[in-house]
Amino acid sequence: MTPLRKKRLTRTVTVTLFGTALLVNAALIPMTSPASADISLANEHAAATAVAAKVDRAAALERASRSDLSRADRFTEFQRIAEEKRQAKLAAEAAKKKAAAEKAAAAKKAAAVKKSSSSTSSTPAGGTRALGKKMMLAAGFGESQWPCLEKLWTKESGWSATAHNSSSGAHGIPQALPGSKMGPGWQSDPVVQISWGLKYIKGRYGSPCGAWNAFLSKGWY
Repeated sequence: MTPLRKKRLTRTVTVTLFGTALLVNAALIPMTSPASADISLANEHAAATAVAAKVDRAAALERASRSDLSRADRFTEFQRIAEEKRQAKLAAEAAKKKAAAEKAAAAKKAAAVKKSSSSTSSTPAGGTRALGKKMMLAAGFGESQWPCLEKLWTKESGWSATAHNSSSGAHGIPQALPGSKMGPGWQSDPVVQISWGLKYIKGRYGSPCGAWNAFLSKGWY
């Protein structure tokens, strides 16, 4: 004869995990007496409490893990933004330096052009004399010719590149007549005027002293 199996009694216990209600079957000991029933209920409560505690610990660990990840993400994002700001600042400083360098170069170039223009168009008399002597020597005339050239053009124009004779129309340092035959820049460029004047003197009188002697005898050359 097969012995009868004892029926295992269970009770459903509700446990909350991450906000979700879970049903847990807790085994019940068959109650045979009030005392044994109290013990069974106590065991059941202890088991449910243990399960709930484990669930709570698991949930706490999960929340902590998520919080750590969120904190790490925020720190990484903060680093990215900080790096972008640093790179933008460096780019702005580089662009500012480049603009300043270009501005300085442009100003330097403009100053050089202005200086060059000033030296050729408004050179003071002393400057044109020094320029005239230098160009005379470069043209092949000796040092002894300088006193004659200096006196000749002092008489004619005072070595002024803008000297103009309103009655005759003669113009510039060598008093060319008309002034336009000296070529481009004839109005005020001493280099153009002196170059033309030296060629004229060489071709007509052979030397500055020859031109000076002609001036002394005729009053013009």
